[in-house]
Amino acid sequence: MNGNGVEVVADLQLLLDQNQLPAKILAASFKNTQQAMEVMKLGIEAITLPTDVAAQMFAHPAVAPAVEQFDKDWKEAFGDKLSFES
Repeated sequence: MNGNGVEVVADLQLLLDQNQLPAKILAASFKNTQQAMEVMKLGIEAITLPTDVAAQMFAHPAVAPAVEQFDKDWKEAFGDKLSFES
């Protein structure tokens, strides 16, 4: 393993895939949004983010319109129900 966290995650995911191991990676220790995006592109399904990195991602101009559209679509499909309500 080297000091490049994204490459380490890629190598670990490759080993899991090649050996069909029933494990998942929870990636962490991100220093910037680029690192987080790179591991998500690798197919990593779970990440933890420092609050400053998460804030940078949520500040992207595409986020607010996407959230508004999701909210509109949700209300059209489900009204005011939450996902866990039947």
